[in-house]
Amino acid sequence: MGQGNIATEVAGQTVSGAEDGAPPQSHVTPQDSEQARNYGDEQSSPAASNEESISTKLDDHGVISQDSKVTASNGSISAELEAAINGLRNTSGVEADRYARKIAELSTHTAGNLDRVVVGKWEKDGGYVGEAKKNGGIWYETGPNFFSKLSEGLDELTIKEKAWNVNKQFLLMQLQRGVHRITLFGETIEAVKSFRARSYTALEIEFLDKNAGDYGYIRESNSWVKVK
Repeated sequence: MGQGNIATEVAGQTVSGAEDGAPPQSHVTPQDSEQARNYGDEQSSPAASNEESISTKLDDHGVISQDSKVTASNGSISAELEAAINGLRNTSGVEADRYARKIAELSTHTAGNLDRVVVGKWEKDGGYVGEAKKNGGIWYETGPNFFSKLSEGLDELTIKEKAWNVNKQFLLMQLQRGVHRITLFGETIEAVKSFRARSYTALEIEFLDKNAGDYGYIRESNSWVKVK
């Protein structure tokens, strides 16, 4: 698939609503978790109410720069993020892609190593987020109340499609930036395909397998590595 022709649908799949007992990788907070468990397989950890959540943002030249904090000290989301969620919820096509990309920008986080993206299944005190925080990397994690705000007035399939679009835009930004490595943490690609074939992790794998080569990547074991 060409670089300018990335599909917006959920990769041709119907995503299971409650495969692993946790929601998709459009991450939620405790307020969202009960509802969001109905929508997918991974979810981000709650944002600590007294912590600043720092995102990274790509400029026009594909360079990461530090953005302002995404979550306020009281755990609320920023006005910029809320506006983007509202825009994504109420638009479609190219316009929706633009809002999804903005949410992805505001939901991109780093710890030390800007040459490594970590993806995978969310776990409360570990998973791909814990791995990136501990050993360095870039990860995708939305702010509090994201999922409940996105879900307002939408049917289940539309919610899944829009949530996946944000996740996809995160991956696309990393490919366009030319990050050295994107790594699946905690399980093998084969295990995901065998045991969680309808999960959002499986959608990430499918997206990367179909598109990473267009940006100079090859798959090595459980990673996609930039070679040209």
